[in-house]
Amino acid sequence: MKMKSLVFLLAAALFPLIAAAPASAQDGAISGRLTDSETGAPLAGARVEAVAGTRTVASTVSAQDGSYRLANVPPGTYTIVVTLLGYETQRIEGIRVVAGETTLVGAQLVASAFQLNPVVISASKRQEKVLDAPASVSVVDSRAVAERPAVTPVDHLRSSPGVDILTQGVQSTNIVLRGFNNIFSGSLHALTDNRIAGVPSLRVNLLHFVPATSEDIDRMEVVLGPGAALYGPNTADGVLHIITKSPLDAQGTSISLGGGTQSVLTGSFRTSHLLSENFGVKISGQYLQAEEWAYTDPVEAAERQAITADPTRYMQNLILATGITQAEAERRMAGIGRRDQDIVRWGGELRADWRVNDELTTIFSGGLTRVGTAVELTGLGGAQAKDWTYSYLQARATWRRLFAQVYANMSDAGDTYLLRNGTPITDRSKLYVAQVQHGFALGERQDFIYGLDFIYTNPITEGTINGKYE
Repeated sequence: MKMKSLVFLLAAALFPLIAAAPASAQDGAISGRLTDSETGAPLAGARVEAVAGTRTVASTVSAQDGSYRLANVPPGTYTIVVTLLGYETQRIEGIRVVAGETTLVGAQLVASAFQLNPVVISASKRQEKVLDAPASVSVVDSRAVAERPAVTPVDHLRSSPGVDILTQGVQSTNIVLRGFNNIFSGSLHALTDNRIAGVPSLRVNLLHFVPATSEDIDRMEVVLGPGAALYGPNTADGVLHIITKSPLDAQGTSISLGGGTQSVLTGSFRTSHLLSENFGVKISGQYLQAEEWAYTDPVEAAERQAITADPTRYMQNLILATGITQAEAERRMAGIGRRDQDIVRWGGELRADWRVNDELTTIFSGGLTRVGTAVELTGLGGAQAKDWTYSYLQARATWRRLFAQVYANMSDAGDTYLLRNGTPITDRSKLYVAQVQHGFALGERQDFIYGLDFIYTNPITEGTINGKYE
């Protein structure tokens, strides 16, 4: 009995080894060495994964000499993913593993530079480290902008903390930092190079009207807290500041082309040159065409049915209710529910920087965006934008801590109208702004900023937006 028990115990102990032997014999392995692409030094602590589709089959960490080994990898084709803090993630596609063999895969990782404490200006209207700023500020730098394909500048903010983005169409968005988002929000104080980026009189942030291209954006600063002390009233819900590159600091020419779903075709360019040692100019431009997401508004559909059923009676009721002429009534009826799904938008900017001396710099710029066709959402339903033009002129100067600027924003809504009733949206408004600001430090812990702002809005909407309160 004792001999039989001993044989049984030995068999039980050896069974897992015997059973595992055929399985391991059918597997392969992947090994290699990781080094720095510039210095050739071995990289320890890098995570190496063998990925098949969305499933990680095997993973390990590189040793002190940079070597690694992925054992017990089933035969097949894999993607090797190598990640290490401070280096760009590297993906090596099409690595084939054969049963009983070891596949050699080495990699040279490229160091990635990232800013732990970037310089910002939006929190205090002066240059300071983000950790020293008296408000919560997040920064999207030029590298992050360059890595993300975008239809509008808003697309670069989608991973920023505290930012709520409401997508309304292929290019139309609404962005809120504090408070509630809605269909036509203008609570965010949006700036481009210290200039208000909203549409005059409408007080809405149509950020796809901003003519700055992705190639020209230096960084985007998001101030999550209220900014009324620095930016005046109506800035309790945060500040977004888009800062573009100076031709004195960034020269060269870049061109980009892109395409995607919804028949998106986009292109942009930036060219910047020094005409002298302290005078530079830049020109940038962009073009977008796409097909808007399909949608049928039930109110628009009901109005179209009423027109089809009895167009004469519908016209009489429209004239009686609005007091318009028969010709105007016919024009409105023709546009009700007639959505043009095509999007066409183009724009451009011109800027000149003159560094008079080490302390005085002057900047002159102008830009224009024209929306040929698009559907914009409003609180009164969809609006068919046709030939809407947004433009600006700006001059600013800095001398030590003195900052002064004047600018004008201009809007012309063209032949834009509401899709539910055909009512025209007339907007030929202008915004004029003049600002002077200065500051000084008192000791090491106190800093004072003071200035004067002049803001004048001239709403010209022919009563279509503000009615009798024009």
